[in-house]
Amino acid sequence: MKPSQFVANGGWIKRQSVGRLRMRFFGILSLLWLVPSALFVHELIQTGWPSLSLDQKWECVLLPIPEPIFIVLAIVYAFVEKPKTITSHLPNPDHDIRKLY
Repeated sequence: MKPSQFVANGGWIKRQSVGRLRMRFFGILSLLWLVPSALFVHELIQTGWPSLSLDQKWECVLLPIPEPIFIVLAIVYAFVEKPKTITSHLPNPDHDIRKLY
């Protein structure tokens, strides 16, 4: 058998996708950050400002601040960032170690 008949990386399939990585990062980060900021705002609304301790007041004020920043960055990167090709290697479902590729 000639060496040219062997396929390099016979156990893997290349998969290419196109995406905007920074936009995806800030979109996911804004969704994840929404949970703690919403919980603290809900706590502020339920208990009221005067009944909170000083630490809780700072958390209720400072935690929601990054949320609009993350959303704005995701929107900006949606328009500014150029799509990139992402290549990933997936296991070949037809791969058999007994086959000589």
